[in-house]
Formats: sequence, C-alpha cells, structure tokens
Amino acid sequence: MCISDMISQAVNGIDNQLFIYLNHLSNIIYYLMVMYSAYIWYCYVKIQIFGLKYQNIQLKERLIRIPLYVTTILIISNPVTKLFFTISPENIYSRNQLGVTIHWLVTWGYFAYTVLFIVDRIRKAANSIQRNNLKPYLIFFICPTITAITQMYHIGDFTLQCGITLSIIMIGCTFLQERVSRDNLTGLNNRNAFERYCLNTFDHGGQLFTILMCDLDDFKQINDSQGHIKGDIALKNVADALRKSCGDVKYPIFLCRYGGDEFILAYTSQGDSDKITNKLVKSLDEHTKEVGQSISIGHATFFCNDYNDVEILMGKADIMMYQSKKVKKLAKKK
Repeated sequence: MCISDMISQAVNGIDNQLFIYLNHLSNIIYYLMVMYSAYIWYCYVKIQIFGLKYQNIQLKERLIRIPLYVTTILIISNPVTKLFFTISPENIYSRNQLGVTIHWLVTWGYFAYTVLFIVDRIRKAANSIQRNNLKPYLIFFICPTITAITQMYHIGDFTLQCGITLSIIMIGCTFLQERVSRDNLTGLNNRNAFERYCLNTFDHGGQLFTILMCDLDDFKQINDSQGHIKGDIALKNVADALRKSCGDVKYPIFLCRYGGDEFILAYTSQGDSDKITNKLVKSLDEHTKEVGQSISIGHATFFCNDYNDVEILMGKADIMMYQSKKVKKLAKKK
C-alpha cells in the first residue's frame, strides 16, 4: 500500500506515457489494498474467534463479500469508467467524489461491521476472562480511523498507511503477549499470567483472596490406558467445564491451567467468599460430570499482602485438594 502510494506521488505530474500507466496502476492497487485491508481484518477476527473451522461457505458470508467483489471490478475498470479517479493527459491525478464515497463506504463498512461484531461478542461473553480476551481485537480500528480522517483533508499524506502499520504492530505485540500468557492446549491463562494477576491484585495493598485448586482425577490412568491424545481431550473438556462454571457464578474469577492436570480459580472478595466458593464448587461438579470427567477441589481463603502470602494460600488449598482426592479413592475401594 505504501509503495503504491509512493509511486503515485513520485510519477504524478510527469508528462510521460509510461508514468501515466504507472500512475493508473499504482492508484488502482492503492484503492484495492485499502479496501482489502478492512476485509482481511474482518476475516482475521472471525478466524481468531471461531478458529479454523470458521465456515466461509455460509450464505451470510457470501452476501458480505458482494460489495467487495463489485467494488473490485469497478476499481479495476477505472481506466475506462473513471469512477474513482482520473489521470489527465498531463499525468495529473484527481479524485472522483462519487467513486471515493463508494470506496470509503465499502471499506469502513467492513471495519464498522467487524467492530460491531466484536462488541456484540464482548456483550455476550460469559465472563470477564472472555471479555478481556476479545477487547484487544478493537485495537486495530483505532489508528486507521484517526489517520484516515486526517488523510481525507490532507491528500498526498501517508497517514493512513502509518495508522495501519501501527495497528499491525500493536496487534503483533498483543499476540505475543497472548502467547506468553496463554496455555496452548486449553486456551486458558497459564502460570505466568497467574503470577502477573497476583502481582497486579496486591499492587495497591492487601485483599481477601480465595484460591480453588482443581486436579483432574485419574489423569495418569487416562494417559496410560487410552493414550496422550485422549488425555489432552480430557484436559480440554475440563477447561471448558471450568469456563462454564466461571460464567455461572457471574463474578470476576481468574482461571488458569497451573500445570499438568492442575487448574486454579482465584478471586478477591469483600467477605462473601464462602457463598461464591460454594456456588463455584457446585457448578464445577455439574459441568465436569457433563463432559464425563471428575475433579478434586481444594479451596482456601486468606488475607494476602503479596505473592508470598499467595504461595502459602496455594499450599493450604493444595492440601485440601489432596484430602478430597484421598476421600474419593477410599470411597471407590469400599
């Protein structure tokens, strides 16, 4: 996009047939790239949210592509129709207001539709974790919006390209941060994210803190008898059950895979921790049974001032969890 715009600026006004052709070609490429950047962003968001199983063949998706295809044909045919811009015999570029309006409506239509889609997904998210995971996708829209408005009044500036480049860098940084903080198998937060969560939580002073340690029952047996693929499926199913439970409670719960088959749910409270914990435990029991799994849970609440206190709390919750596991094993023997 930057190269095509630079070429257009460089050859504009040079009275030479070759440069006239270059002026036409570079502007056609520029118009296409601006519009396709908005559509590619839409596709990227859909794939990131729905995964690679995102269905492009749906009727709705086909209809969404119609403005893209029609405008593409119109842009390519611009040397004949002169709908979007004209190049004079002296090789001077000038915009056609009607064409530019169509181009911007299509381009910003895709941007706006994507933003509304993200906002709707955030609104429908089951819990704060899902909402926070979706918010970074709104970043891409900010810089291009500001720079595009600037470029509309300052033709010839490269502000839009700079805005898109900045957004790509910001998304890249967000993606890297996501990789550092996310467990690849389950999609939950990982141990690094948990430690940062704790440090941020107690940055402004101590708080009443609750931790639930959850351990998948008979995980080693699943791996040994059914294979590691089945073990991975079991972990994913438990992760989904934990997500649903956090959504049921309707309270800000931090959820992570701490390591192996251990998961942690953590939250701060103002003295109503027992009520929240009981609701969580009940929901966890229901949802894990739905996916054909069983987990042992241990929980503890303590007033924590820093991460050292959190480690002590985790030790207490861990002891409670293994006590629960022992009770289950004794019950099976009987």
